[in-house]
Amino acid sequence: MPKKLKFIIESAAEKFPHRPALIGTDRQLSYREYWAKIRRTWHNLQEAGISAATPVALLARSDFYLPILLLSLLYGQAVAVPLDPRLPENLLAAYLKKLNIRRLITNQAHALLSENIILLNPEALINAQPFLNPNIKTDQWEADAGQAATVVLTSGSSAEAKAVLHSYGNHYFSALGSNRNIRLLPGDRWLLSLPLFHVSGISILFRAALAGAAVAIPRQGTSLEAAVAQFRPSHLSVVSTQLRRLLDSSTLNETLALSKAILVGGSAIPRALLRTAYRRHWSIFVSYGSTEMSSQITTTGRNSNLDELFTAGRLLPYRKLRISADSEIQVQGATLFKGYLQGHTLHRPTDKQGWFKTGDLGFLDRKGRLVVRGRKDRMFISGGENIYPEEIEAALLDISEIKQALVLPVADAVYGMRPAAVVDSSLSAQTMVKGLRKKLPKFKIPDYFLAWPADPAQELKIKPSFFERYVLQQVHLNTKNRKKTNEK
Repeated sequence: MPKKLKFIIESAAEKFPHRPALIGTDRQLSYREYWAKIRRTWHNLQEAGISAATPVALLARSDFYLPILLLSLLYGQAVAVPLDPRLPENLLAAYLKKLNIRRLITNQAHALLSENIILLNPEALINAQPFLNPNIKTDQWEADAGQAATVVLTSGSSAEAKAVLHSYGNHYFSALGSNRNIRLLPGDRWLLSLPLFHVSGISILFRAALAGAAVAIPRQGTSLEAAVAQFRPSHLSVVSTQLRRLLDSSTLNETLALSKAILVGGSAIPRALLRTAYRRHWSIFVSYGSTEMSSQITTTGRNSNLDELFTAGRLLPYRKLRISADSEIQVQGATLFKGYLQGHTLHRPTDKQGWFKTGDLGFLDRKGRLVVRGRKDRMFISGGENIYPEEIEAALLDISEIKQALVLPVADAVYGMRPAAVVDSSLSAQTMVKGLRKKLPKFKIPDYFLAWPADPAQELKIKPSFFERYVLQQVHLNTKNRKKTNEK
């Protein structure tokens, strides 16, 4: 693998100058125009005091110009830190302090930020005519593959967010390996259906540029269904909740049947959804990945049958994978992150051979496809038996009337721990138990079936801390009510 890499937009501008690069609701940029915008924006960023290795936070809402800002920072070899614009003000301030960030690109007012935070307007950075400083580089761009590029916050399975530092090469080789499995051509368009503060969103920018394809960018506030209808993408990335919404739509089946690839990842995908999509002849690709591995690790192939879609597919190029003696999935390769930022230090949590422990449990089947069982830290023991919550969740979601399910352990005086299920369904507990008896042994059937919270504000990833508190409250309430009933 080369140690020096060219800038993806510069290469795309040379190979595909007139091909569309960014497509919005009311505007469009070719790769030549995209490249010119990036160079102009980097001039303006430098005039604002930003140089190589400077960490810069991006808090702009997803819009047509956000990819330009992010890639301009990468072009200047600064470190882009895209953040969720929904962050509470106090949490935003804490992250900026933790990551030693003094420059924030935003179009919002922030009253709680310290005076040493410099606010930069995104539209001004892109549209202002720069003073062409002679010290600004104009020769051909080249960077080391290990050059720090982005910081992405991820909560993983814990409540506290981790700051994941990626190199330019991480994103580059992640996209290159993905494109070898999912065919992407000039003229194709990949819908930016995931935010750029997630590594999966950043991956879309790199995949498209390497292939000369376009990124279709919906206007802020546009629903996924409306965006698909408007842009008719050849490719899109979704998580299971988004896939369900698309399947529930009464008008998008024909459009999505013509799509070349619908990449599904983020968590275990309910088999019922995959069956429905398969019967509709949608081109589904199921993926297993992580922020630490810069998005996809394994993915199913083209024209996969249901048997394959029920796995996480095979290992993609530029990655390595092994299963440890205790069934943990371990990974390494060109896409493995540089480490976690902890204050001013970088911590790379790998063993002496460079393997990263994902915390996920799984195995490789006879055909070399990965089957993921669940999180190592979610497994619990009930009466001496190992309980994997993901196995129970999959069985629940195989019941067509259940939209979402999450299983958590609750303390039990007899068995130590017992499973409790939070379920989005109108079915009675008795009906769900009846359905589960066909799939699971008795000791794995939950003792409690709790209603899904009305608005847990979860779209891309469920936060365990929220549901742990919710389950404890509901189980306590149920126990209290039972005692009252028995006293009567």
